[in-house]
Amino acid sequence: MPILINQCLQLTPPLAQRDFHQHDTNDDADALLQSYTLEKALLGLFNIKDRLQYYRSFNVSPSHRENLLQCQLRLSDMMSETLNSVIVQKLAFSLKESKEAELQQLSIRINTLIKDRTSQKVKSQLYTAQANVKQGLRSQNLTLNFDSADCVLPNNKNQENGKDANFHLSIASYLIRQNDVHCQQLVWQAYQGRAKDKNSQALMRIANIKQEIAAQAGFADHSDFALSNQFLSSAQLVALFLNAETKAINTSPWEIGRELAAAVKSPVKQTTSSAFIQLLYSRANELGFTFEIVTEHIHRVWHNGRLLGDMYFNVGERTRAQRLRVPVQGFQFGQVQLNTKPLLTTYWDKHDLVSAMANALSQLSGTSHYYLVNTLGETNDTAQLGSHWLEYFLSEGVLEPKQPESREDKIVKYSTQLKVFRAKVALDFYRNRESKLYKNLTVEFTKSFGQPWDEPENHPYSFLAITDLGPLYYQDIWQEELALLIYQSTRGCPDQQSVFELLLINEDSLSLEQRLTTLLNQSIDPISLIKRIQDASNVEDKFSLSCTL
Repeated sequence: MPILINQCLQLTPPLAQRDFHQHDTNDDADALLQSYTLEKALLGLFNIKDRLQYYRSFNVSPSHRENLLQCQLRLSDMMSETLNSVIVQKLAFSLKESKEAELQQLSIRINTLIKDRTSQKVKSQLYTAQANVKQGLRSQNLTLNFDSADCVLPNNKNQENGKDANFHLSIASYLIRQNDVHCQQLVWQAYQGRAKDKNSQALMRIANIKQEIAAQAGFADHSDFALSNQFLSSAQLVALFLNAETKAINTSPWEIGRELAAAVKSPVKQTTSSAFIQLLYSRANELGFTFEIVTEHIHRVWHNGRLLGDMYFNVGERTRAQRLRVPVQGFQFGQVQLNTKPLLTTYWDKHDLVSAMANALSQLSGTSHYYLVNTLGETNDTAQLGSHWLEYFLSEGVLEPKQPESREDKIVKYSTQLKVFRAKVALDFYRNRESKLYKNLTVEFTKSFGQPWDEPENHPYSFLAITDLGPLYYQDIWQEELALLIYQSTRGCPDQQSVFELLLINEDSLSLEQRLTTLLNQSIDPISLIKRIQDASNVEDKFSLSCTL
């Protein structure tokens, strides 16, 4: 880590590099040369940024954490300076006008970064406010005074010599241990109000800052501004999708713990992560992947004879894939670290490893000559589309299916509806009062969970993602559903490798619209896709063989 921090502090700013200013952009050849020069100038910065993000996932000493933060701020300053430069903004225009598809794709990413840039002062204000909200949410301990002993847990009832009884438990612990539904509801709703007390000032500060940025850009509110460059490009489209995804599960947040405890788990066969990884490799072979086992902990990944990069395996309590280095054709191969549990005993153990493997292979599959094209989507709400499709593909025949009404099935249904409701809350939170799309959030809450909540306006203060994703909170559900539609529509195609290459490799740098049109073979405007997703969810056999390719 000290070496990385030293590299960061000594990194030459991109604009200070001599080659950066040697070429003008008058035609495609000049734009291509300048784009390579920009890539060389920025790649060191991007690599350090990725490694910093990796180290920030560890518990490090306060001094190291401070150094990492200072380094991150320095890289952010450099990137802002680069994006604000006349030469880069001129290049972005030239790339947009280029006849080369890959350069057009690069221009989309650069222009997105230019649009989203903010001053260091504003970034600092947002960071401080977000940190305050995060700190408020970390402290889940809740102290409540009860007017009677009815809602006090049995082991607390006779303490404090007859005074009003208190409890000092996390909200989750209390709900699991409390059998009385009325008490569960009382405490859960009280927790939402407590979160508002802690976080309202910081969250309103974030909302005001983002509203000012949106107004400066000519938008009515932050929701309109944030959605303007997305596939679902308006609040009305997002609301249409969320309404289509709203399903009545009739289980409230304060009752879900007891219901899950009573549900039966889906049966799975216990296995080692090593054996399960080999099953995933066999499935991935069908897409053109091959895997070279260099050592037990280093696996080299190839696709149709092309080296993509390395996966590094570690044992950990939490299964996840972490980016170490992004593949950039002509510059560097990719590196991804996978933390895996040694033994997989539950459905979720296997599910998490499938998800991590799909994530890792997706990160290694980028074949563009540009870091930004390989890491950013044309829009934020389609950037992970390929990874979700790959997860569906790898799962089939490898991951045992969830049984209907099993604990796993109930978890997925509940978590989806919680995300849908939160997405509605986040969408309207950043809209002007007169343009809110959900006039009564109690009604929306009841549609999903079957019971009313009289103070749903407290909910924005109880989940961290509203501070950064905000109106884009819907994007995970949207991408999962769109990827599932693609998988369902192309599952019967004999050449699954073509689907993979269109979604993840995209050798010809086709636009998202071109790829979706090829894959789905029908109208791919947002309203049509939302309708098709809704229709597909009502089909009894969701994985019948079909091919629209």
